[in-house]
Amino acid sequence: MNKITIVLISSLVCLSSFTLSAQDQNTETESETQSTEITRVAEALSPVVVEYPSELRIFGQEGWVQVGFIVDKQGNVKKPIIEGSVGGPVFEETAIKALEHLKYKPAMYKGIAVEESVTGLFIPFLLEQTFEGVDTSFAASFNSMLNLYNSQNVTEADAELEKLSKSQDLTLSEVSMLEVARGYSANQNKDLYQQMTHLRNASVNFGAYLPIEMLDRVLQTRIAMAAKMSLFDEAQSSFELLERADPSNEKLTRLAMMIAPIQNALALGQIVQVQGTISERGYWAYQPVRRNFSFATADVGVKEFEPRCKIRNQRFIVNTESEWKIPKSWGACNVVVYGEPGAKFSIYEYADTPE
Repeated sequence: MNKITIVLISSLVCLSSFTLSAQDQNTETESETQSTEITRVAEALSPVVVEYPSELRIFGQEGWVQVGFIVDKQGNVKKPIIEGSVGGPVFEETAIKALEHLKYKPAMYKGIAVEESVTGLFIPFLLEQTFEGVDTSFAASFNSMLNLYNSQNVTEADAELEKLSKSQDLTLSEVSMLEVARGYSANQNKDLYQQMTHLRNASVNFGAYLPIEMLDRVLQTRIAMAAKMSLFDEAQSSFELLERADPSNEKLTRLAMMIAPIQNALALGQIVQVQGTISERGYWAYQPVRRNFSFATADVGVKEFEPRCKIRNQRFIVNTESEWKIPKSWGACNVVVYGEPGAKFSIYEYADTPE
């Protein structure tokens, strides 16, 4: 059956079986707004202030949280999501609470205050005068665990991982290395989504917390996995990070060839398919490379999706009967899909068409 393309504009779009409300968040139309003021991105009026969780300070636990959110027209933060974290849920709760007090100068578009999507805000939880790096006993246990994974002794390796995970005095380098180990475990369970999540966490903040040799392996795996999963933005950003971290890496040429098929598919206008799984937090987010897309498949537990863009954001009900087109005027976008943890779906991205 042919799909009906829905352009996300300020109107009610009536279909044969349902109605979508895609209300424009700015009531003024371009013809009504003739200001020549340059678009201004949202600007934080103060840094994020977080109170280190006392129960984790006592044990010397470090971690970080990366968040995304919407800055509304009044400069308030709303609809925060966790994009990644290490160190446990207490850090996540603390970071989200800190956002409640964060104020922005709102984004401006043609002289009008607009909502703006902010992604990748990194909030570290670092202790002053703490031991930095990797403790020798931790390193020994970690290497033993990796050897167990490499020799297919998965049960013993998982037990060692569980033991190390219960340590309460881990540095950022150590918790990042644990994310690498969790990636090994997910690989043994053939869970690509979890493996990618852990490897992404391990190399956060430009890979600042991993030894260069380990960062090399993590990024090479991320590139290969992202190419396999048609996550072009993920593959490209991982490749650029590897180039920056280790420009003399002899495998860069071969890795570039892994990305080439996706680049060719995009250049030829071929359909790109992306697989997704709703996380335990109830959502899944990614950076699309095209603005035309549809849900090829979706479990019953996949409920809504939300394009979060530079000057627009709006939720819609997921269905497999329609195509959606995000106008270029909305600016760069991420797409967040909401639903029940574990629910799976796939997205087709189509060649962009003229507006």
